[in-house]
Amino acid sequence: MSPLAVTTGSFAVAFVPAVVIVYYSGFFNEVESNVHMQNALWYLLALAFLGTAIANIYFNKLIHLSNPVFAASVTYTIPIVAVLWGVWDGETINIYQLIGGAIILFGVYLVNRKKRPS
Repeated sequence: MSPLAVTTGSFAVAFVPAVVIVYYSGFFNEVESNVHMQNALWYLLALAFLGTAIANIYFNKLIHLSNPVFAASVTYTIPIVAVLWGVWDGETINIYQLIGGAIILFGVYLVNRKKRPS
């Protein structure tokens, strides 16, 4: 399947439950009564379509061109970029967050390491 078809299918499946959850949370009533939230909603939609959807299409294209293991390795950079953005924005990082990140990366290493023949 094409990367666009995979992305469209995954978003289509997630769309209906997401709309139901958002509807019953009272979000639409809140947005209707708050002008600032209406403006923020447009930015959120732009980020969803231009950021997430396009990134998903490219990620699926990467999987299509290479293999899933290589494509999954791209996701290792996401926590690094997130931490760098946080530091750049002035957030503080404590030892618990570093330990948690190390545990996650060690778990990913254990899952992806190649087994040696016995």
